Amino acid sequence: MAMTIADYENEGVVAEKLLIEKNRKGFELNLGSLPPEIGIVPEIRADLIRLLILEESSLHPAGIQLYGARITGTLDLRFATCRGSLTLQNCRFDERPQLGRCKIPELSLDGSHFPGLDAQGMEVAGTLFLNNIVCIGTIDLVGVQVARQFELTEAHIGQKKGRALSAQSLHVGTIFMFRDMKKIEGTVDLATAYVRDLSDDLASWQLCDEFILNGFTYDRISGDAAPTSFEARMGWLEKGSRAEGMLSPQPYTQFAKVMRASGHVSEARKALMERERLIAQQAIKNTPDKAMWLLMKVKDSLHRWSLGYGHATHRALPFALIIFVPIAALSFHYAYAEGAMVPNSDVILTSPSWLWALMTGGETPTLAWDDGAVARHYETFYALPYAFDVFVPLVDLGQQSAWRATTVTWTGWVARMGTMLLEVLGWFAGTLAAVSVTGLIQRNDPE
Repeated sequence: MAMTIADYENEGVVAEKLLIEKNRKGFELNLGSLPPEIGIVPEIRADLIRLLILEESSLHPAGIQLYGARITGTLDLRFATCRGSLTLQNCRFDERPQLGRCKIPELSLDGSHFPGLDAQGMEVAGTLFLNNIVCIGTIDLVGVQVARQFELTEAHIGQKKGRALSAQSLHVGTIFMFRDMKKIEGTVDLATAYVRDLSDDLASWQLCDEFILNGFTYDRISGDAAPTSFEARMGWLEKGSRAEGMLSPQPYTQFAKVMRASGHVSEARKALMERERLIAQQAIKNTPDKAMWLLMKVKDSLHRWSLGYGHATHRALPFALIIFVPIAALSFHYAYAEGAMVPNSDVILTSPSWLWALMTGGETPTLAWDDGAVARHYETFYALPYAFDVFVPLVDLGQQSAWRATTVTWTGWVARMGTMLLEVLGWFAGTLAAVSVTGLIQRNDPE
């Protein structure tokens, strides 16, 4: 037969009678502060706590406020609707509290020791406090709904095998505090969890053997110890995006979304570029064909360094300058040496010296004309400035206006086609750089 509040009062257990008395008046009971000479054994049966939190006639609106007790038996509040807040701080539980699917205004287990916590689907109307706890086992918060904030700080949680914190589909209405942790053994799983504000520190995450961030969403990163730069978060994202060796790009996308929303656009771009690099890296790694592997490797390198995977199009111009202009300069130097570059001046082309060079030099009159006195006073051909002049259309160094490739010879025809191609590349790279700097083009990932 189930016991009533009156049964507990009649049994004469001093600590439990004190709890009932304090509870009715809305006072706290701190058994840990009582001097030993009083002779009170600080043990409270879990069934009494259940009765008090569920029985409206015995419960003050302030709820239960118990400190420094040993909770014997199993605190079973599964599927229960608690009538007040439950504060069990600095307590030691013999058994795992069973709180699955219960509804409670507020719950505080600060400073308590317990061998795990089962609270799947629990609904907390206020705040959930798990500060400075010691939990040698799993804290199971799958599907838990916390209307306000969830504090998990300065704690020792988990065991060597299994999960320290299982919080898939956790929903926190305001702040999730995860910082100043003392020890974490096992995995912290936040897959598909949502918190409005993430207030953490990287040192706490580094204590985890593994943590899972796939599907974890948040609106803001806050707190003095919570870094927001990609460089600081890179290790956190890398570790949290891998589970059983498989890459999940979602943590990078989520971080970029939050950074962009808070105005840190450059940090968002860095995260997205790293995401694309890792995706490409995984695809290359899983390619068995050697030829395809090499092709993908080259393509990835070009895409990364030239455009930052589409997130840093301002790189196009300097990348093209470094790669294409020197190659073009070597080609133009060879074309000039072969006599395929001719003066681009009507005055020169109708002068006696050029006509003489044309008759004596045949298909390569430049070689004969260079020996003349007029040539020594004409604009000297320089291959590298010429290539730069062609590639950057808005800059005029005087080389392209003074020289051009002739199509009479095969070398000159190739040089003329190369000039056109270099001009097109220059306009393309310059346009990409300009619109990237001015913000006319932004690559945004879908929400």
